[in-house]
Amino acid sequence: MLIVLVLMLGTAFVIWVGSAISNVVANFKKAWADDFINRAQKYFESADLNKLVTHCEDKLSRYPNHANAIWWLARAHMQAGRNTEAEHLFETLRDLKPDWEEFHIQPYLNKLETQNVRSNKTMESDA
Repeated sequence: MLIVLVLMLGTAFVIWVGSAISNVVANFKKAWADDFINRAQKYFESADLNKLVTHCEDKLSRYPNHANAIWWLARAHMQAGRNTEAEHLFETLRDLKPDWEEFHIQPYLNKLETQNVRSNKTMESDA
């Protein structure tokens, strides 16, 4: 009976330690992701697009499918007027994160399309 009690307590302790470690790892991953997003947003808001591009490309060199890095890189290209690159990145992101379509992808693709239409009209009127 004592052996069963010791085994049960030991098992409960191992489960508790495993759960605690899992929580620490989850919190660390969230903090790491938040740091990336916070830096990206800071670079974007201060119009430091070179730092933003470097920040995103560094992340993508290690994690090629990092959705936030692709999104911020697309935003940087869009802000810099590199619409073709931005559009390509938003399309890539659509494949990776279909659930981002409504709020994080399509509004920017719509804006790019509007900019392209205006650009084409300007080019036609100049001709």
